Amino acid sequence: MPTPTTIPVKTIYGWGWVIAGKPRFEVPQPFTMSLDERSDQSWAGIVQDEDHEFHGRRVSLSQRHVEWSGMVNVEVEAGGTDEAPSYGFAKLAELPPTV
Repeated sequence: MPTPTTIPVKTIYGWGWVIAGKPRFEVPQPFTMSLDERSDQSWAGIVQDEDHEFHGRRVSLSQRHVEWSGMVNVEVEAGGTDEAPSYGFAKLAELPPTV
């Protein structure tokens, strides 16, 4: 069984974060996600860091600019049925694989 591809995600302020539907100035800690879906300009997987507030949640990344700049939009699934998704921005060190 092959080792899953992981991506380090460095969260940044950007225009701020919305966590569970509420604006927050504090940026979430960086995290690592296991990659299980990919296309030319978007990637999805699960947050792996056990001590992270998003641990175990599905996260989607989408390229922010037409040309690759490393900047991505981040969407994290809700933590429960009474919670909204979380949104923000991040920078990736390199372009994730598409294959």
